[in-house]
Amino acid sequence: MTVQGIGASFSNVVAGWLTDFGGYGLAYWVHGGIAALALAVFVIGRNAIAPSRNKDMDVPADR
Repeated sequence: MTVQGIGASFSNVVAGWLTDFGGYGLAYWVHGGIAALALAVFVIGRNAIAPSRNKDMDVPADR
């Protein structure tokens, strides 16, 4: 949650700076690139975040 708050806070500041520096196109491309990088990091490390379900655990135990 803290990282999301920091990202949300800095996003507008960075977008404003990029817009002043290179226009709206630069801001969209940079933020799109950061989003693509975040997606790639998630896809690569998703098993560490949410491990795959074990199919043996879905079978009810005999009592």
